[in-house]
Amino acid sequence: MAQSAATVAPDTLTSAQKIDMVQAELEVAKLRLRQQARERRGLERVAPSRAAVLQRLAPKVIRQAPRPSLVRTFDQALELDSPSLDHRRIAWNMILSEPHTPSTSSVASLSKIMLRDLLMENHHYGTMLLLRAISSSAIHSSMQTCIAVEDENGDHELLTIHDFAVTSHSSQMIQQGSLFVIKEPFFRTVLDEACVLCVDHPSDILFLDTDNPVLPRAWRTSGIERSAVQWKHAGNLALRSQDPIEAERCYNRALAAMTASQADDILGGMIHRNRAQARISLEHWDGAYSDAMTGMRLVPQEEDGVANLQKMRAFYRAGRAAYELGVYDRAHSAYTSVTGIAPNDVDGLRELKRTEARMAEQATGVNFWAATGPAAHGTRVDHADFLRRTEARRTQTHGRGLFAIESIACGDIILSEKALAFVPSPATPKSFHLVIPPSATRGTFGTQGNMWTAVIQKVLANPSIGPRLLSLYAGPNYPPLESLDIPMLDGRPVIDIFRVENIIEYNSFGYAHDADLTSFGNAALATPSADSMDGSMGLWSHASAINHSCLYNAEHSFIGDMIIFRATRDIAKDEEITTLYKEVNADYEIRDAALRTWGFSCDCKLCEADRHCPATTQRKHLLQQVREVLGRLPILNATLEPRAIIMMFEDLLAQIEKTYPGEFYHGLPRLGLITLNRYCAYAYARSDTDKALGHALAVIAAHGYTLDMTEDDAEFTGNNGMSAPQVVDQLINVGRLMERKDRAALVRRLREMALEMYIVINGEPSGFEARYGRAREQ
Repeated sequence: MAQSAATVAPDTLTSAQKIDMVQAELEVAKLRLRQQARERRGLERVAPSRAAVLQRLAPKVIRQAPRPSLVRTFDQALELDSPSLDHRRIAWNMILSEPHTPSTSSVASLSKIMLRDLLMENHHYGTMLLLRAISSSAIHSSMQTCIAVEDENGDHELLTIHDFAVTSHSSQMIQQGSLFVIKEPFFRTVLDEACVLCVDHPSDILFLDTDNPVLPRAWRTSGIERSAVQWKHAGNLALRSQDPIEAERCYNRALAAMTASQADDILGGMIHRNRAQARISLEHWDGAYSDAMTGMRLVPQEEDGVANLQKMRAFYRAGRAAYELGVYDRAHSAYTSVTGIAPNDVDGLRELKRTEARMAEQATGVNFWAATGPAAHGTRVDHADFLRRTEARRTQTHGRGLFAIESIACGDIILSEKALAFVPSPATPKSFHLVIPPSATRGTFGTQGNMWTAVIQKVLANPSIGPRLLSLYAGPNYPPLESLDIPMLDGRPVIDIFRVENIIEYNSFGYAHDADLTSFGNAALATPSADSMDGSMGLWSHASAINHSCLYNAEHSFIGDMIIFRATRDIAKDEEITTLYKEVNADYEIRDAALRTWGFSCDCKLCEADRHCPATTQRKHLLQQVREVLGRLPILNATLEPRAIIMMFEDLLAQIEKTYPGEFYHGLPRLGLITLNRYCAYAYARSDTDKALGHALAVIAAHGYTLDMTEDDAEFTGNNGMSAPQVVDQLINVGRLMERKDRAALVRRLREMALEMYIVINGEPSGFEARYGRAREQ
């Protein structure tokens, strides 16, 4: 893979241009690196000295100014004074590792080799390295750590490790003196430098205790052998000291030190229950639930106060773990057992009530009318999945898709789902990471890079969710797996991080916030564009089956780590659910190019019409004229009368209208007519009510809706309408214009329709009154 700290170019460039520049440089680096890899492949390792390895860990001082495309780099975010550290150089040291699979061999089956045996650009299959850290971890980014290591012969090398929860220290850093095994080591090329050891997959490195018999004698400490009880006490001390990593390690050692009879006795139960608490602190819910239930089984059967207290603790911890895993029936059973032992236990009753609320949500859906709206952004909201109305099936032409298993009315919730992993946008972004897998044609950046880490860490901590992840499409280079269970090897889950990166690429949802739509705080604005590199991102396994259509029947929005889909029209039983992957651009070529980054072209009726209509090319030129005119609008406002500008707009609208012939676009949206009609509707609002009304209705019609109005009622007709904030705006605008005609009942109905569409777009009603004001008393 390729990773670099973001380049910040001059302020005149857009974010998209800055990213393009960085990506172009990385593409050049990719080619240069591959050339170096070919030249080095199979060559013997050049042994560096200890001093040389440690020197490579130290950032270098920039001796000359970077070229204009690299004016400022990651050191700006760190606010370093001159002479600045060349963190850009350090970033180059972390790029471009070709995808490879994790080791599937146990340590016991591998032969030991030494650093001097390594060959450049080589995976040393069937072997392992025993290493000791001679430094603490350094160059700690959000994705990678470097550390200096030595083997028992005293040879030294630089080791790079991806930060996928591989550390075993509470500081989350690798400490000097740490001991570990590298399975089937990969010695790879670093651009313009010597090779380094590379650990990509978490299961390819195993941290060892100092008395592990696999270690060389010179590194091993004999010490006084501890009993299970002593290890238990050490774990308790670590737990009280709020060091759950060390507590879990001690409890592991306690269980390993027990005899068979102790393991099934009171002592074994106590250790399992205590380890459950440590694992809850680490959010290792799988292990916590297993430990709690084992601890419950080993509680003495006597009905006394001590035994009941132990049972309550075990059930309470089991309930907490099951709740966090979303397995609410198990949580309900555990908390029911707690209240069965102590009917008045406040904590047990509270958690039982909370669990029952989640179970009700699974059956009936979440009442988002009471949701917290934009205040929930970046949080993990306490709600349950609502998935029972849909199921994944094979489509005829689009692979997997999501289908309604019952009729769903317009405006109803289709599904709501908590994220398997979620990375919110940073409050004050200072930098971003750009990642380019060698086989990819484009990079990923911002929160998408952080998503990779978040997903890996979540699955490593809780392998039971692995099948949900591994069932998802991973691209054409990764065929479906025969088994979706996460395999365990040497006590660690084995997962291919490159497969996971592809799963995220093809299945995640992202969104950013448009400053002009702040009250649409939950609204999905599709996958973040280059200008919103720090948007929020999540992976929702059930929702990921939904395919794209420009004529979608489902809007998605976000509340915290939940995604909500509402129907934009009535959906029949067995109809496929579709949504937007990208905002629909009126220019077909731009729209199609955006979708091709996912490897497909849309085949909806609108795209088919654009592909076959002879006037599409003419429309493209007219839309370019519109963009140019709007770009010069401040100058036009200063030099022309408002009426002249509106006449210019109306002339362009008449020309664009002719590029939508009825034989191709009957009943379809005409997206090129939206923007200028919006300008005209507001321009005429004070001077000419009828013209303002005509342009407002034209905006609604351009989205594919026909608004049928009577004296006191209004309804939409048409099945190809595209719900959008602009439609809500114009419904409110039409209502305000109708107030001038004393049509109070119609005004109320238009506001109701606006609120209904707002909820479809936003997920729930928060922000509506902030944007449009309170309804006036009639």
